[in-house]
Amino acid sequence: MHIETGRHSGISASYSRTTQNLHLISNSSAGTPIDIWIPSSPNIKSQKADQYSIGYLRKSRDNFYEVSLEVYYKKMFNQIDYKDHADIILNPELEGELRSGWGRSYGVESMLQKT
Repeated sequence: MHIETGRHSGISASYSRTTQNLHLISNSSAGTPIDIWIPSSPNIKSQKADQYSIGYLRKSRDNFYEVSLEVYYKKMFNQIDYKDHADIILNPELEGELRSGWGRSYGVESMLQKT
């Protein structure tokens, strides 16, 4: 959603929900990195994330410069992690080596653009 607050400025707000049903299991500790892709299952739930953001945009009178500032917050569910000393290479019981949890990220993004 974007709302013009003046001729050269505006505010924006957004919300998004994303879902990941295919998971990348990487092993960077081996001599050659091996990536394994596994689908969601009864034991490995789909990863989900909700992201909220609000921002402000300001353009110069001649539209030559543009400045924006955006604040965001993201909450993540069913994030995949490995148990300590997990064995993931050619493991037929890979699901037992994985753990899931939640996470969050937040921050500020800024931009100065010359058009």
